[in-house]
Amino acid sequence: MATLGIFTVKILYRSGDTYWTYGGFGEYLSCIREYFDRVILFAHVREHEPGDGFYRLPANGLEVVPLPWVQGELQALLSIPRMWLTSRRHIDRVDIVHARVPDYTGVVGYFLAKSAGIPCFFQIVADWGVQAKAVPYLKRAGLGTLLKLHLLLYDWIERQVCSGGLVFAQGESAYAKHRRRADAHLVASSAHRRSDIVAPKPRFLRTPYNILCVARLDGVKNQGLILRALRVLNDDGPTWRVTFVGDGPRLDSLRSEATRLGVDEHVRFAGMVDRGGPLWAQYDAADVFVLPSRSEGTPKVLLEAMARSLPVVATRVGGVPTIVQHRQNGLLVQDDVVGDLVNALREVATSPPLRERLVSGGLSTAARFTADGETDRMMRIVNGRWPELRLRTEPCVPERSQAPG
Repeated sequence: MATLGIFTVKILYRSGDTYWTYGGFGEYLSCIREYFDRVILFAHVREHEPGDGFYRLPANGLEVVPLPWVQGELQALLSIPRMWLTSRRHIDRVDIVHARVPDYTGVVGYFLAKSAGIPCFFQIVADWGVQAKAVPYLKRAGLGTLLKLHLLLYDWIERQVCSGGLVFAQGESAYAKHRRRADAHLVASSAHRRSDIVAPKPRFLRTPYNILCVARLDGVKNQGLILRALRVLNDDGPTWRVTFVGDGPRLDSLRSEATRLGVDEHVRFAGMVDRGGPLWAQYDAADVFVLPSRSEGTPKVLLEAMARSLPVVATRVGGVPTIVQHRQNGLLVQDDVVGDLVNALREVATSPPLRERLVSGGLSTAARFTADGETDRMMRIVNGRWPELRLRTEPCVPERSQAPG
């Protein structure tokens, strides 16, 4: 087998000699490394003690090349020369490069692979071209214009480097952007396994009904839409509440918004939650899952909710419609339209036949897009393009990443 080099914008945290990550990235790594003798991860590293929601990366067969930790687009641009010099010292130990984009880290990986004559494939996890269109020109006293131009420039660069290459696109917009100029394949981003899928359970048995949202607390995820819907839903009494799982820069502003709207008593911020039992317990305690994002790739959390037989409601953005077929395995609502979300939640709460259909369709979808199944499909395509690498082609049996302690 071969050595894989992964270039990713995902931030790693280092405590002593141990590396930690968050979200489903640890699950993804534990799965993909089963196809290679060794995986070298080129990632930005911050010295940080792990807390809830962080997962220790498996040491067996995985090596980290630390790249400088950056905050914001300007630092990312300024760090490119250092990323290049650091990564160049290790690129000769790699047989194939896996460039995860959008981000300049993945672009650096592509150019290093090209300069060394090494094969490279891309995984597009979001569409910055779509995000650029959503940025107001006057955001932050005109800085929105600079951000929009930055995103559009990157989008142009991404189109050029992916041209003629092997691309795995998460989301319809990313797939449509590359399918004519590259060998593009539409894939789902998943972090659950078949063993995580559970049978349907009763929901909406009593009020207050429980809304769950698992996402980073930032402007793109738009949790404020749920707060505004909660105010409308509770006009006639406290019949709904929401739990936000995740952390991020908008935590304080969301707390303030909940207070301003008068719904703070019905809002819980659970913070980061460990994967496995603690996270599944959050899904299992909810009545409905809501993802109100302004922009998305193909969110893992939607598949996680479906795997736990939870009905889902999500905004019709990015790659979400790739996963959610309206009224078949979930409900789709318009981006940032409170009335749409309110109507969808009321309908799912009052219509048992609809819930049964959504849950049944969701379980089928979750079974189709497991982490091991999607990784196996990707690696078979990679192996078909570069058979000389002789990758393992049987389904992987991943070792789970571990929570702190």
